Amino acid sequence: MAKFRLRNLINKNLTLDGWRLSFLAWFCNHGSDFFGRSFSVTKIISPGSREYLEGDKPAIFAVYHGRIIGLLHVMTNRKIVSILISQSRDGEIISRALTELGFSTTRGSTKRGAVQGAMQTVKAAKANQYPVVVVDGPRGPIWEIKSGILKMAELTGIPIIPYTCSARTFTTFGGWDKFMGSNWGSPEVFLYGEPIFVPEGSTDEELKVLYDHLDEKMRSLREQADAYYKCVPV
Repeated sequence: MAKFRLRNLINKNLTLDGWRLSFLAWFCNHGSDFFGRSFSVTKIISPGSREYLEGDKPAIFAVYHGRIIGLLHVMTNRKIVSILISQSRDGEIISRALTELGFSTTRGSTKRGAVQGAMQTVKAAKANQYPVVVVDGPRGPIWEIKSGILKMAELTGIPIIPYTCSARTFTTFGGWDKFMGSNWGSPEVFLYGEPIFVPEGSTDEELKVLYDHLDEKMRSLREQADAYYKCVPV
């Protein structure tokens, strides 16, 4: 009798938890899509990355956790974008929301579940999808890139494209990542940096140089994006 009640309680809690996850995923999905329709988008694409965005050659997009709102417009065709999501509870909510928005997702990270994440990224790249890696996720520190993305680029043989966004007016939410949410109707700018290639068999010293290069490019793009509307007339 006690086992029966315990089993029912567990099943009930699992069901409630499933409903909560489904509701949060639905809210994230429709909320982001609703706001995403309210603003115009300006894309500034570097010459080297244009052939990847306009052709059929996949690349790995590197994006900060606090700027993931930019994923709504990273590619016109969301079906070919595969986003690496952490295996955390928050990651489950984000994964469900992104799936409803039309993206593909893989589970893992550049730290926890790194091997699984790397193999899933390789699989996505071989299927001509465009993997997305949140470089400072899932828990920061903010703007601090995890080196796992370099190994993913080496394993897949495809380049990393640094990517970020900003808006004319936005709200910064609490949390370690200083999540940026565009205000209703505010135009956004998206910046795509030059591709960074990681040669097969790179030494630790070579990977360190590439890491510093990616880190500098991501920082520079973020600063350029945040300064963009200070130079553009209203």
